[in-house]
Amino acid sequence: MNIKKLFSPAIAALLVLIIGASVAYAGWGTWDYLQKQKYNTCWKGNCYQLLMDQNWSEYMECSQNCYNEAENYDSNCATCEDTDGGVDYLVKGTVTTDTKPEGVEDYCYTFSNGKTYLMEGKCKNGKYIRYQKNCKELGMKYDCLEGACVYVNNAPVFEDGLDGTVHEVGEGESLTIAVGATDEDGDDLTFYAEGLPEGATFENGVPAGGPLPEDVQYGIFEWDPEFGQAGGEYEITLYTSDGELEDSIVITVNFESDIIWSKLYSGPSEESWASDSSRKIVQTTDGGYIVVGIKYLEEEAGPDLWVIKLDEDGDLEWEKVIDSPVEGERYGGKDIIQDSEGNYVIAGAFIDSQPYEVNSLLIKLDPQGDIIWERNWFELSEYQDGANTIVETNDGYIFLSNCVMGFDITQSFLVKANKEDGSKIWSKTFVAHQSGKSLHKTNDGGFIITGATTNYGGGTVNRIWLLKTDSEGNIGWNKDFELDYEAEGFSVTQDTNNNYVVTGWWCTGGWNSSCSGFLMKTDSEGNQLWTNLFESEGTTMGRSVIVTDDGDYLMTGYGVYFLGGGVTKVLSIKTNPDGDEQWTKVFDENSPSWSQGWSGIQTNDGNFAFAGMYRPELGVNNWDVWVVKYSE
Repeated sequence: MNIKKLFSPAIAALLVLIIGASVAYAGWGTWDYLQKQKYNTCWKGNCYQLLMDQNWSEYMECSQNCYNEAENYDSNCATCEDTDGGVDYLVKGTVTTDTKPEGVEDYCYTFSNGKTYLMEGKCKNGKYIRYQKNCKELGMKYDCLEGACVYVNNAPVFEDGLDGTVHEVGEGESLTIAVGATDEDGDDLTFYAEGLPEGATFENGVPAGGPLPEDVQYGIFEWDPEFGQAGGEYEITLYTSDGELEDSIVITVNFESDIIWSKLYSGPSEESWASDSSRKIVQTTDGGYIVVGIKYLEEEAGPDLWVIKLDEDGDLEWEKVIDSPVEGERYGGKDIIQDSEGNYVIAGAFIDSQPYEVNSLLIKLDPQGDIIWERNWFELSEYQDGANTIVETNDGYIFLSNCVMGFDITQSFLVKANKEDGSKIWSKTFVAHQSGKSLHKTNDGGFIITGATTNYGGGTVNRIWLLKTDSEGNIGWNKDFELDYEAEGFSVTQDTNNNYVVTGWWCTGGWNSSCSGFLMKTDSEGNQLWTNLFESEGTTMGRSVIVTDDGDYLMTGYGVYFLGGGVTKVLSIKTNPDGDEQWTKVFDENSPSWSQGWSGIQTNDGNFAFAGMYRPELGVNNWDVWVVKYSE
């Protein structure tokens, strides 16, 4: 009889129970779950086959050893190993413990609601525990696959080479990019965009988060940068969408522009009579700017004095419209300074329409723009006079005023005013037929004046006038310069070598001819060193000149350009100390807009700014105050 053949699995199972009970003794009932698990794991792995082979003596020894191991097993000292180092949802790991020597792998499990979760194993206190993780929490592109959260590369396919591209756009240039993408099956996808620059469009796209039209299969990105947009790097994100199949690409556009910022400041009305303008810009001690000009508030009424305080980015901090308390009088501002105490002092004129009178005006404001005092009567002459420009001295303010005594007969005054109340300390009168436009305090404490002097005897009508005084307004020397038919100085400054630089305009053939802007340089005694002319397509005018930090000269003004008709454009021209042109900037050059620059400065950070006037197109007479900060 073959006993092996008669040894069935059923008999073996019975023997397991009998023999297992025989070796477990009474201790089996006192074991905890882990001890019992320890014994079963040991027995199955080591003893079971001995039993099946009927190796009784070896089996009994094996069973006894498993019993002893379980009896002595301390569950608090169980070992645990984790191949992925803990909770790592992106890696399929295996956790092995004393009770699970074969190890338990991370796995995916789909619940009855259809959602698939990762069952992530981890060792804790020497035991095996598991976490449930929704891989979608890592991103819509993650799915649970084979025991790990896996990034599924079923993203839309964009046109080759489009993602991450960098495009360069210069002033006056435009950019067009056709964007196409398909899903994994080759079907076209819809689009939307984020981060579009101002003025850019994404045709056939929709705003982020908006409904996506079903018939959109491509997008066209177009950008024609508007003048005044700041240069820099723009990142545009283009998204596709088709149900859950979504992705995005980022393209970068580098817009190369000299403009740092460009701001318009307008009055209360868009009517043609509401024409606002600025005359002077100064950078303030807080890094911002103060601008003075005029604003029209009412039709069929004169303008009002307008002061605008800007922060360093050109955003409006406050504005003040200042008018005379007397009915029928109007104030106008031509120059502004910030004095050593942080206050603002304005030079201008007040106009009385009944009877018509014009008189010089000084107004002092505190740093918030509130009036400290105003002075509008200096008794300079019995004729019409108005203050054009002002500077500060240690003990007062000096302003330059013009008096109109009759047809083409002018006279200039230099006036010193008290800081405390604006009252006149002294005034000096210069010879007739001289009209002063600009005043600059010189390095020796005196003053230099430029303007025009009129001569009726010869072919020249106006000549450039240059006059030097001491600190009390006494004349040191008085000169005029005949360039040709018509010439006039509008601004003067002094360089570090004590030379004087004048800008203005010079007309060679009378008022009906085109005029050129000029820079003229003299030595400290007013002897002409050189004069250089600068031209546009029509008349050109220099309105202000400064010495830059590197010792060059910057002229700001405007020129005429024929874009379907003559329009004026702001001009900035930088020269070296010999008057040789370094660069010329024409602002908003290719549009039908009109603009004029009146005051140019160099900013504390080494860049430049100007204040002037702007109107959008020919036939529209509504001007706005325009301030631009730009780089070299």
